[in-house]
Amino acid sequence: MNDKEFFDESINKAVKRYSSLFTLPSLKVILGLIMLLCAGCGVFSTFLLNPTMQGLLFGIIIGIILFLITFISDMVVDKIFLRNDLVYEMRRCLGLSIFSLAVWLAFILLSNGLALLFRITTLFRLWLLGFSAAVILRLTVLNATSVASHWRRIISAFFTPSVALMLFFYTWTYMGNTLNLGAWEYLAATIPLSIVAVYAFTYSLNKIGVEKLGFSSFALFKAFLINWIEGTNTPLENIFEKLGTERNVKISILKFETSSEKIMLVIPQVHPGPFKNVGSSLLPSKLQEALEKKFKYVAVPHGLLGHEFDVSSSSHVERIIEKVVDASNFSPTASLATPLTHTTCGPATVFCQIFGDCAVLSLTLAPKTTEDLPQALGSYALKEAKKYGLSHVIVINAHNSLDGTVSIKENMELFRKAITENLKETSSLKRLPFKVGAAKIIPTEFGLEDGMGPGGITAVTVEVGNQKFAYVTIDGNNMVSGLREKILSMFRDLGVDSGEVFTTDTHAVTAVVLTSRGYHALGEVIPHEKLINYVRETVEKALMDMKPAKVGYKVTTVPNVKVIGEKQIIELCSLIDPALKRAKHMAVPLFLATGLLLVFLLVWLL
Repeated sequence: MNDKEFFDESINKAVKRYSSLFTLPSLKVILGLIMLLCAGCGVFSTFLLNPTMQGLLFGIIIGIILFLITFISDMVVDKIFLRNDLVYEMRRCLGLSIFSLAVWLAFILLSNGLALLFRITTLFRLWLLGFSAAVILRLTVLNATSVASHWRRIISAFFTPSVALMLFFYTWTYMGNTLNLGAWEYLAATIPLSIVAVYAFTYSLNKIGVEKLGFSSFALFKAFLINWIEGTNTPLENIFEKLGTERNVKISILKFETSSEKIMLVIPQVHPGPFKNVGSSLLPSKLQEALEKKFKYVAVPHGLLGHEFDVSSSSHVERIIEKVVDASNFSPTASLATPLTHTTCGPATVFCQIFGDCAVLSLTLAPKTTEDLPQALGSYALKEAKKYGLSHVIVINAHNSLDGTVSIKENMELFRKAITENLKETSSLKRLPFKVGAAKIIPTEFGLEDGMGPGGITAVTVEVGNQKFAYVTIDGNNMVSGLREKILSMFRDLGVDSGEVFTTDTHAVTAVVLTSRGYHALGEVIPHEKLINYVRETVEKALMDMKPAKVGYKVTTVPNVKVIGEKQIIELCSLIDPALKRAKHMAVPLFLATGLLLVFLLVWLL
């Protein structure tokens, strides 16, 4: 498994694990569940001890009051104690109350059931124990997920259960029982004991993150939640900034200029990740958007790199974009190009076309999986190109087939062989004047959930002599195996002799759907025929737009860009499992010991 698969699988695993906790049903459903739980708490707190019509009616009234005070209490928690929290709003406060009420109801049922069977009333103690369990649950969840201050979390954990407990106290005394001093003494003891138990638990888990990464485990978890739930990327990017290492990153620009328009291919040596709107995930479409204010068409295919070149924050992405926009102000001078050629060695296929003294290569293993490829192939290609008098090479990872797992290391030698043979063949061809056309379509019916990024489909067509070629770039994270071949077949129907299909590897589509991979590759849910028709339309427009052109290239370097780095990626991804293992190992003994101590206090004080 390469670093991309490891990282994407880890992110998807985290999304799946926590989605059930925070992807809540509608407010109406939540209120309905709370109403049922409150009704159960009210009825069972009276009817089992007083199985008469009067006991039933009183229980229903208690249940209604409990529902109202729970709703009002959660509103107070939301509007006052957690008012600036980025995770919790009214619906999630109510969702937390569902779990705590369900736990409490179990204790009430056990208490009253035993009281009914054995005719003893001292089992009111279990009502109090249920209160402690509900509070410990709430404080544990809030400690793990809320970004509010410690005292706000503690008050939020105790507030709603405490108001409900006052109602249960009233119910107890209304039924002819008395509250002795021991109940209040127990409550005075349970508050610090619950806080100590929960904070001991969270401290132990946070220690794993501190030892591995220098910050607490829950800091990362909360930052992830805030991004996943609210789309806010700042907390997570702040963490990545601390982890990041500075690198100088290169961006290659190939610029075509006709009598009426300017067309650009931009290949950043930056990985568009890690996911959603974090770091450089949206870099391809953002670069397009910025450059298209000056130039008519811009395509941003994938370069040679992996997740170790994810940019840590949006501020560095803006620096990259500004640098590329400034660097794009140059005038193309070369007017000759070769036809597009390709060489295949086993599963490795290399396409090459030379513009002026710059070779543009694209690499693919299609129909086998073509994922991130190492930068070493670019260095090798440049060394080989200079043997044939070329000044530069621009290498594109086509990133255009997904069909299981393929070992890149096993195919490195095949790629090297194909690059050598292809450059030798292409450099021997006669260079001729050429024409270029371009077009862009953004299919509005497809979105991130379908695997389509905001950059849409961009086609660049080139005519050399009597041959036509097409380069299509789709803003997506790879495509299903076989789709590329269908598109290339469609090219031939349009009179295009050869071409290639690229994806940008945008990670804007990642961690937005709960699939086995965490995103949909192009063609996985989008009907192939529809996507091919959009590509056909884009290529047809580009062919109609072709005009004589000049070409130029430029390589610009953006210094001191913070990227996450391979070591940090491995440590980030390896944090989840040890934290979960420690949580499982600690939770039972710690909270069991706390429970036994609380039981001892109940027996002693009541």
